[in-house]
Amino acid sequence: MHARETRRETVSANRTQSGHATSVPLAIVPHCRLRTLLFLTFFLLALLLQSNTLQGAEETSEADFCIHTQVFDAGADRPIADNLTVFHGGKIYDFQQLGAPSVSVFDVEGRRFLLARPDRSVQTTVSADELVRFAAQEHPKALKSPSELVRFAAEPKFQEKYDRRSGRLILSSDVFEYEIESASVDDPNLVQRYVQFANWYAYLNSMFSPLPPAVRLELNQAFDRHATLPKRVERRLKENGEVIRSLTMVSKHELVHGLTPAAKQALADWQSKQPALQYIDLTSYRQLQTELSAARSSSNTK
Repeated sequence: MHARETRRETVSANRTQSGHATSVPLAIVPHCRLRTLLFLTFFLLALLLQSNTLQGAEETSEADFCIHTQVFDAGADRPIADNLTVFHGGKIYDFQQLGAPSVSVFDVEGRRFLLARPDRSVQTTVSADELVRFAAQEHPKALKSPSELVRFAAEPKFQEKYDRRSGRLILSSDVFEYEIESASVDDPNLVQRYVQFANWYAYLNSMFSPLPPAVRLELNQAFDRHATLPKRVERRLKENGEVIRSLTMVSKHELVHGLTPAAKQALADWQSKQPALQYIDLTSYRQLQTELSAARSSSNTK
């Protein structure tokens, strides 16, 4: 999943770089630094709550399920991203099936991602704690970004409309807008597991994308509040309050209970390939992803 979120975001915002937190007495911290420390504290508390909640959900409901996601440019028939997400055995596997293959595996109990590019024979790991710290460190930079979109994504404020009968959910603003067709789900554990998955992947995506995770976290909270899961999501970016049609994206989501044949095959392929992959550090992996994304973007413009 970490690759499919970045394609359009990089068109409208510059990538931010990781900073380093410094411990100083609160009494002498300038307002912006204090705000960042409070932001970090909030995310660390959220981290613990989400981990405990998701572990409890896994323990009480071990049922496997899959979500098939396809992403389209608005009006297009062919997807630009195709992912299969598998909830199985206390782990969440995300297989990128279109273009260069990548795999993300979140170990719920271990609170750690394994990220892999089988086509490059490499893999790495990153802990959930590292992702939250990274998001907090980037937060003050995002607030001062020259990009209105990045500033909004750092501290999003949406107007929400929800129609329970139709499942139509709208989160709107002058900068960013979601319009969702959703479906109510009777099993609260399933919704909870999906929302926690989406939250952690929002943190992960922010390490490979210029957008902070908060904008997606707002959407996830709406799913949680209304006990729904997405079927179709249209994401619109705006400039001067007007929708930028060329940057509008549509994602379609299909929930399947149990393991599909495609999921079983993806798991089997992964289990056979993973032991042979070379481990590299996270910095090298991020650099590789950046280089590959740049090469792909260059190829698409020719």
